[in-house]
Amino acid sequence: MSPPKPALLTDRLAAALSHPTRMRAMTMFWERETSPREIAVELGEPINNVTYHVKQLLDLGWIELVAQRPVKGGRVVEHFYKATRDSQLNDYELARLGQEERLVIDMTIMSEISKDISQAMLAGTFFERSDNQLTRIPIEVDEEGWQETKEILDQALDELMKVKETVLQRTAASGEETFPTRVNVIQFQSPPRKRGGARPA
Repeated sequence: MSPPKPALLTDRLAAALSHPTRMRAMTMFWERETSPREIAVELGEPINNVTYHVKQLLDLGWIELVAQRPVKGGRVVEHFYKATRDSQLNDYELARLGQEERLVIDMTIMSEISKDISQAMLAGTFFERSDNQLTRIPIEVDEEGWQETKEILDQALDELMKVKETVLQRTAASGEETFPTRVNVIQFQSPPRKRGGARPA
């Protein structure tokens, strides 16, 4: 069976995610509608630099213009964009990327996870709920066990995306307020454990 075609051409995928600034900007577009100015403020980067990368994402089809709002007394129009696809990359897309592109993605995600936790801890929301989820599971697996674990997490991610869509539909009808939540999923291979024993003579 031939592999599924990626949602976007692989060269566009690599171009969009190969630069750290573009990748960090995309994480914001995946979360909300935002503008180059807002991204520049949050990243602490020059507006011209961010605007360049946002234009690249727009040309590559990863984002679309959704609003234009006057600022500075109407003298300037601020452009707001949103992502045109969700943040999940399938195995075929990831396999077609080079090591450098995958590294940019991984490092950006880890940075965002660290920021998520730090902000929640500082704001006092990390322990706000008694039913939050905080689990660490060190296990020993063989290759089959690794793939089985990955499949379980992939299924959980699919279900989470369904929850996201269901909440959007439900709250659009009910008007109920939502609150920001972060679900961070990590699976990685650890270094071998050091074995105890007598030192060689």
